[in-house]
Amino acid sequence: MADHSLEDFARQQVPQEKTVSGLRIALIVVGIMITLPAFLTSAQVGQALGLIRGATAIGAGSIILASFGCLIAVVGARS
Repeated sequence: MADHSLEDFARQQVPQEKTVSGLRIALIVVGIMITLPAFLTSAQVGQALGLIRGATAIGAGSIILASFGCLIAVVGARS
């Protein structure tokens, strides 16, 4: 007997109660578009600089970027 919990609706319409919103799918796609280049960049930096120096460079860059982001958020909130 077939296990119906593995049904993926490949040959029939997906029932309304099993569908997800387009916003949820868009967020997943945007997340992939953001993280994939970050993984590739991190891999290249790690290969070029080594693990310790690469992690230090990425950490320092992240701190600088977060600082700029905080300053921009403060300016935006006040204006």
